[in-house]
Parts: sequence; structure tokens; C-alpha cells
Amino acid sequence: VIDLWDGDELAHWRRLRKSYRSLIHRAEYEFDFFVASGPTDPISLLLDEARDVHVVAAGRQTRSVETWRLMTDWAHERFGVIATARAKSTGLVMGFAYAIRWKDWAYWMSGATLAKDLQHALQWHLIRALMCDGETRYYEIGHAARFDDEDQKSKSIAWFKSGFGGSTWAVPVVEGQPCAS
Repeated sequence: VIDLWDGDELAHWRRLRKSYRSLIHRAEYEFDFFVASGPTDPISLLLDEARDVHVVAAGRQTRSVETWRLMTDWAHERFGVIATARAKSTGLVMGFAYAIRWKDWAYWMSGATLAKDLQHALQWHLIRALMCDGETRYYEIGHAARFDDEDQKSKSIAWFKSGFGGSTWAVPVVEGQPCAS
């Protein structure tokens, strides 16, 4: 979890893993970044492009059209925010990151890229936009497995998320049967 009100942009930049800073600089040289949220932004177009990136990256459609419609509606109502990266050389959208907002929290919900190491810069641009919106205090980049887990993919995801300078918050796990209505 990143406390967005804990310092200014420079303080957050310094908390990034050093290698992330160079990846972000490289991406900013190759891509134009756009962050949008609200009724006046071109949300529908951006999410259509994001859906195309997601399908190519996954090799198939993994979400229903209804899910993308809901993401569009949330963004129009400022409950969602999307960052996209457009290649300067071709004009094609090559990646996105989408977060949902509720009260003073934002949660990373979705993202896909067609270029190596692009998600680092997308996350940074989301973080910067959320820092500036005056409403969002915390950004949860998502559940991360423990580094001692055996699954290498989980370890890689945990390593990626930990590089943004947030702190780890313990979350209780509750198991049991759902309540009967």
C-alpha cells in the first residue's frame, strides 16, 4: 500500500527501486502517457484500446464486454482511472493500467502491456495522477505473495509490486461457509 500523502512527488520518486527509475525514463522516451478519469475524458476510446491490448497480451479474450462496459462507466463517474502508453513511433497503444477508486483509496484492478517493462511507467503515471487528485490517500497495488512462496510467478509479482516504495499491510484471511440468506 502506498500512502500518496506521505511526501511530494520527489519523495515518492526516491522511494522507487532504483532500477525502476531507469525503466520509467526509458519508457517515457519511447511512449506518450495519458491518464484519464471523468466524464470529459475520452474513456470509451481508451478502454477500447486497452481491451485490444489485453486480448493480444493474453492471447484470447479473458473478460466479457460487460466487464469492459462497467470499467468505462466507473471511469466516467471518476470511480475508475486509466493510464495508457502510446508508442511515439507508431501511435499504437502498447499498454494500460486501470485502478478503481473508492473514498480515499485506489486499487490496481487491471493492466496489460505489449512492451517489456512498460508496466513500471504506467504504475508511476497512475501514482502521480492519484497523488494530484486531492482525494486519494492510499493506492493498493494489489495482493502480493510472500517472497518465501514456492511459486516463481508469485515471487516475481511480489518483487514487482514491492519496488514502488509502499509498505506491506497484513490482511486477515477468513475462511468458512457463506452466510445463508
